This record gives sequence, C-alpha cells and structure tokens, in this order.
Amino acid sequence: MTLRRDELPPEVIALEGFSEILSAYYQEQKLGRFVRELQPLYNREIEHLHDSVSQIVFVATNYLREMMNNSNPRTFMVMVEPLVGRITNVRNFGDHYAIVLSEPTMCLLTQCVMRICTFLLDPLPLQYPHVVAVKRPLFEVAARAPRLVTDLKDDFDSYFAECMVRAVELKLKRMSPSEREASLDIDDADGYVLVRPLFTALGNFERSEPSMRLFFHEMVRSIDVNAEAKRLQTIRFAPATPAAKAG
Repeated sequence: MTLRRDELPPEVIALEGFSEILSAYYQEQKLGRFVRELQPLYNREIEHLHDSVSQIVFVATNYLREMMNNSNPRTFMVMVEPLVGRITNVRNFGDHYAIVLSEPTMCLLTQCVMRICTFLLDPLPLQYPHVVAVKRPLFEVAARAPRLVTDLKDDFDSYFAECMVRAVELKLKRMSPSEREASLDIDDADGYVLVRPLFTALGNFERSEPSMRLFFHEMVRSIDVNAEAKRLQTIRFAPATPAAKAG
C-alpha cells in the first residue's frame, strides 16, 4: 500500500530521508538473506492466526451486517510479528487502521475484535452528526470522569464511536448476565456512560433488517437523553488511577 505524503502520520514525515539510510544499511548488512531464512517461520505464524482472525472478522461483520469491501479507500491491516510477544500494537491514522499480533491469546483476540469493530463503526458518528449531536449533553457529563481517556474528553465523535464499539463487544462476548452487568457498571464508572443505552438499543438493531450503517441514526434516536441524564446523576465516577512510581 502506497500513501500520499499528506496521508502519512506526522512522526513518519519527521523521518523523511531516513528511508535512504535504512535501505543502504539493509543492503550493506545483507538483511535480505535473514528475511528469506525467517520467512517460513512467519508463514507458519500467519497460518496459525489465520483461522482465528478470519472468524473474528466473520462474526463482527455479520453482526453489524457490513461487508469488507476491497475497493473502499479505508483499510484495515492485520500484521503478524512473532517478535512482539504478547503485546498488542494498534495504530489508527486517518482512514488506515492496523493491528500487530503475535500469539493468539484470548487478550490479543479480544483486542482484534475491538479494532475491527472500531474500523467498521468509526465513520458513523461523522456521517450522522445532526443525530449524534443531540446526545452531547450526556458527553459533557462523562467528560468529567477522571478515568476517561484524555484524548476522548475533547472529541465527542470519537467518544461516541468508542462507546459504540464497547457496546457491540459486549454483545459479541460470551458472558453471563451478572458479568455483563458488572462490565456495564465499570464502563459507567470510567466515564463511558453511553455504552449502557447503546447496548440496550442494539436489541432493536438485532430485531431489524438493515445494516448498522443504515440503522445507526434510528438506533441513536432511540436513546432518551432526559432519562439518561437522570441516570447519570446516580453515577459516581471512579477516581483516577494513581500514577506508577518511578523505579
């Protein structure tokens, strides 16, 4: 995939010119030979992860009734890198989403579910700004939550999309009613107060026929702002997590 210069992340543009140095180093150290030697290992890891990731994509796209379209300029890329261990690396910039996976642990696969749902749901609040804007008073209360991610406190559209992703993830997870309620309580305490009403509204989506892209505006309209505002008065946001002490 080749990107235009204006599509590159700022930190990549800051490295302009480094690619020539890296290319020269690659040739001087004959790294191509090592890449060829390691390729069978990477192929095995890709094959090992293929079925799990394919199943995740299948479940998420079928639930939302959305199709992955190769002609779409928006891209979602899953990269396999055994050297990252059990760390999940994700990157979203503009219309391009990427996740780096290694071992197919439950935690990594859960991250993969969230990233795919994020890719599918991120554009919706921007496509229906007039519908989403009515729910902004709830966001203004949630923005005071100490544990809410700082970047979301000034970005209503991204906040709404994040709550939507969390609600869909709860629908896709195999959980008991008590586990699901506990998870919703944690989301409320952390400031993701729209997860609960969106989770409820997804019930209407499940009983409908249109794709999420077409049903989204109707689902958002079903959220009663006054009722939710009254509910928020009973929520006590969790205190900020203490910063880790320096070693």
